[in-house]
Amino acid sequence: MSQSGKPVFSRYAYGDSGLAICALVRGLCAKTQDKLRSMAVGRRRMAVVNKPQLILVCIADTDEPVEYAARVRAYGLTCVSLRARRYLARQLDLLYQHVLFHVTAPALAHVFASNPSYDLSVLLGGTEGEAHGLIHEAHYNLSLLLDATPVQALSAPSRRKLVALLETCCKGVALFGLVLSTHGLLMASHSPSR
Repeated sequence: MSQSGKPVFSRYAYGDSGLAICALVRGLCAKTQDKLRSMAVGRRRMAVVNKPQLILVCIADTDEPVEYAARVRAYGLTCVSLRARRYLARQLDLLYQHVLFHVTAPALAHVFASNPSYDLSVLLGGTEGEAHGLIHEAHYNLSLLLDATPVQALSAPSRRKLVALLETCCKGVALFGLVLSTHGLLMASHSPSR
């Protein structure tokens, strides 16, 4: 939704229910001076991500994504690090990048500077299917949660050897590299020169 509380995209809530949710969230954000990040009521979790010109909101029925819990156990990782708030916030960041793919950040700033109550769904018309696809993919693609994967402790000499090996293998051909074990992430590296 926009900072003025106007709905932009909703997966399930349309019409009056979408407007009511937007009004409620905008009121909560105003009351907390835009510091609201998450809220829990029973099994429902709400994550809020404030971005320039937009407030992204996700409401889920479960503490942790059930589909992920099963898939993560299959990879031998623990479910303890999969917190619902962080998971929902990652989905919202993904949706924000989707918006910026179609409407650049400067264009978004210009549109809302000239008319704070502008209906952004007009500019994003026809992209709803892509947004639904991103949300669906987030339930089945483990890469969305790589930053939530538990990091395994290594001794300093082992880590140095691993870094040297990864840099040797990937030098000049890779933007980033990951070393995973059955228990989580061992190391991540990126090439600053690219």
